[in-house]
Amino acid sequence: MKSKLIKLSNDISDLINKNKNKYVIRNKKTNMNDGLAYRLLYTKKESSQLSVTAKINEFMNTTINRSSYSDRDNQIDIKFYEKLSKLIPINTNKRLQYTKQIFAVDGTYGYISKKLGEDGFKLNTNKLSSSPLISGIFNVTYNYPISLDLVKHKNERKAFLDFKTNYSDYEGNIFVFDRGYYSIQFMKELHINNLSFVCRLRQNSELINHNIVDENKIINIDGIQINVRIITYMINENKYYMITNLCDNKIYPLEIIKQIYKDRWSVEEYFKYIKTYCQFDNFTETKTENIKKMICGSLIISKLVYMITQFAEITNKKINKHILTEGLYSSFILKLIYKKGFNYNYLHKFLKSYLIYYKVRENKKYSRVCNNPHKKSYMKFHKNKLVEKDIDKNKFNNNNND
Repeated sequence: MKSKLIKLSNDISDLINKNKNKYVIRNKKTNMNDGLAYRLLYTKKESSQLSVTAKINEFMNTTINRSSYSDRDNQIDIKFYEKLSKLIPINTNKRLQYTKQIFAVDGTYGYISKKLGEDGFKLNTNKLSSSPLISGIFNVTYNYPISLDLVKHKNERKAFLDFKTNYSDYEGNIFVFDRGYYSIQFMKELHINNLSFVCRLRQNSELINHNIVDENKIINIDGIQINVRIITYMINENKYYMITNLCDNKIYPLEIIKQIYKDRWSVEEYFKYIKTYCQFDNFTETKTENIKKMICGSLIISKLVYMITQFAEITNKKINKHILTEGLYSSFILKLIYKKGFNYNYLHKFLKSYLIYYKVRENKKYSRVCNNPHKKSYMKFHKNKLVEKDIDKNKFNNNNND
């Protein structure tokens, strides 16, 4: 792993040298390394431009002001960050042993300034902000994030199909979707694009036969016949329904389909991680380009964390990502970009200090709770809690009356 990190640092330097004539318009006090360090450090949750400026100045022993770093950052476009993101290596040892790779697809909504309404982002009903969709692809097989894309519409299905158009080399793998993605037309598009899929169905779907657990069907969509399986199974007395075009139940028996969908949960954990440690869902930037850079910068940070985690995790133990992320922001990013003391000796000390393991507890469960008052799930959760309190209160009053 240390050799891969050293190589990554060299690759970043090469990428900077190849692009510096494009992005460094004038020779100022700052260079591309400064702009890159400024942007990546600024992705940290609750960081400020001034705190990032102070951190870089302390590391480089300079007294450059905030606006100089900000101006340099503004000269670097999103394409550079996308190239940098692709440099980060992954551990190709499969975490899950399937014949195909599994990709989980999900999305979340961020909050941006109403000023960006002029860029085509639809304003919320309060006319004070906009909530654009951020669509993500996560490689479940290798436990590694692939992409995060800001889109101006809120159509998750369209966002995925646009991703597929830009990244055509994902054919032959399996994509897993939550029930929010399901639609007959979307199934048709997946079929036309030759993509294997597993998608959760809503309970009221007309495709479900409640008397059959595993049923193969041929559905006709706009004259196109598609072979699908409709699967029903129970978890903790709750019924779940799936639709998939993995119709060979010898290669993909019921238990495998269940496991594939269960493994989709890793994308939920990823979004939770990136929202906890990066400035990801509530953007203060007032330019679309800078928001895209913030999202891509967060993707780069998370890729580094997941990459190190991949190479270092051992059986029955996991790495504390909170401690590792703190380590990246404290010194690792600066040394990686500036190549100042980024050597085997430093990496040995860094990994020894910030790789903290904890035991994996089997069947560990937590209820899914949203702490953001602006989200639907927050309202739903707390509404249910109020109903439960009313029921308990009524029971107490009835008992007293008896």
